[in-house]
Amino acid sequence: MLIAAIDAACGPMVSAVEQVEVLRECGAAEDAIGVSQVHLIATLARMGVFCAHGYTKPEYAIADLLCWDRTPARRRVQVADQVCPRIGLEGQVLAPLFPATGAVMGEGLIAVPHAEAIVAVLNGPAARRLCPE
Repeated sequence: MLIAAIDAACGPMVSAVEQVEVLRECGAAEDAIGVSQVHLIATLARMGVFCAHGYTKPEYAIADLLCWDRTPARRRVQVADQVCPRIGLEGQVLAPLFPATGAVMGEGLIAVPHAEAIVAVLNGPAARRLCPE
C-alpha cells in the first residue's frame, strides 16, 4: 500500500505539497518499521532462533538475513539487547537495561538511530567513568 502511494506520488499530476506529505509518511513508516524490527530481533535472539539456524552471534544473522554490513547489524542487536525486556537464566522476564529509551522509542518519540546513539554513549568509556550516584 505504501509502495503504491509512493509510485502514485511520482506522477505528473501530483502537487509538490502532496509529494512532500507522502515523503513524510514514508519517513514515519520507516521509523515504525525500525522499532518493530528491534522488537523482533530481541524476540528472535531471546528464543534462540539465530543459534538454532547456526549463527554464532545475532549480529551475524542480521547481517546475513538483511544483507547488511556487520557494523549496523551489531548496532541494531545492541539496541535490541538494551531497550527490550530480557530473559534471566531461570527463565524469568527481566526489565530492559534502558527502559526509558525503550519506552520513548516504542511511543515513536525517537527513532532507532536515536536509540542507537543513546546506547552507544551510555555503554561508552566516558559513561563507565561516571559515579553511579
